[in-house]
Amino acid sequence: MINLPVGELANQMIVARPVLNPTDPGNVILPQGTVLTGRLPELLRRIHFRTIWVTTQGTDAVNAEFPEELSLLYQEIFGELAKTFDDSREGDLAQDRVIVYRKHILALLANLRRTSGTFVPVLDIDLQAEECALFGVIMCHLSLLVLLEMHNAIFGSNATHEEHTADYVQLGISALFHEIGKTKVPIQVLHKEAWDLTQHETSLIESYAVKGCRLLQPIAGAIVACAVLRHHLYEDGSGFPQELEESKNASTGEFGRTFGRILAIAHAYCALVYRQGYAAIEALEELNCARRGQFDPDTLRAFNNVVLPFPIGSPLALGSGHRGVVLHTPDGQPFRPTFLVLWDKEGDAVAEAQRIPFALAEYPKATVSRVSGQDIRHLLPADPASRWEDMQ
Repeated sequence: MINLPVGELANQMIVARPVLNPTDPGNVILPQGTVLTGRLPELLRRIHFRTIWVTTQGTDAVNAEFPEELSLLYQEIFGELAKTFDDSREGDLAQDRVIVYRKHILALLANLRRTSGTFVPVLDIDLQAEECALFGVIMCHLSLLVLLEMHNAIFGSNATHEEHTADYVQLGISALFHEIGKTKVPIQVLHKEAWDLTQHETSLIESYAVKGCRLLQPIAGAIVACAVLRHHLYEDGSGFPQELEESKNASTGEFGRTFGRILAIAHAYCALVYRQGYAAIEALEELNCARRGQFDPDTLRAFNNVVLPFPIGSPLALGSGHRGVVLHTPDGQPFRPTFLVLWDKEGDAVAEAQRIPFALAEYPKATVSRVSGQDIRHLLPADPASRWEDMQ
């Protein structure tokens, strides 16, 4: 299953998730399992859909790149987290509902240490189900990867970091629950478009970090509360809340600020990719160029090292016209992924027997032209081994 721009749709693809009417979400335009034939792809383009989830030949190869144990763990965490968010809307957040996630975070951490790929999880979950919980799972994944990278830079990649277990658990809980304060904001306000909000409604939304801090302080501790409080506050002084309610304990405050810096970058990235429809490479360029001053340099460097410009499963097109999906990225060559060609340059589907991985690292003249339907040629460095900090 991959999320394709409507401009990339072709006949014989199968709708993997129901396609809802954007003006009436209760109205299903195309049910799950619909085979795209005839003029259906063109009709979806005319309705101005941006992307839809489809299954097509080759997606099994992409799915094989994701450890099954890890995928099942994400599904389990999401299910419990969505229920916790629902319960929080009805009353107080119970301590036992937070502590239970410790085992999940440690299991996730163990899996991340064993896997060599640094990918963002692809979950078979409808965003409409519980967006805050889905963001929590993805944020937890990204945040733990960043802290692992920061610890590896200090202690070496072979270190076990067992003495830092509590740090990973606190960061993981902070990430999972970073938007718990939204359960205390009227849902009709949360669902309004930004340009349609009154000043009072904007203040209500921006209060969610403080509300989350107050919810978590008595049951998860000061470090978690501090990190959640700061995940919208940036290094240049912008963001919210401007008046902080933090622990006076120096050690607690320092850990909270460090975790808050990690959450700030991960949240900004997720908002660009999952809420605004940026391709990963576009989001990374935004964070490293236009918004570079908002983030701590060391934390941003660690984030760049673990988040790929072409995540596994990304729809990709070459300058030659061939299209496919990313399978993996070789070490030291973040801008030269290996991908599976699914359509030839004429737009015809490649027969299964003829589909082979195409390693861009082995073909210097081959160029990526589009990712998820977006032209990204202007973002590519001349040196494929470049990193974001080299491209300023």
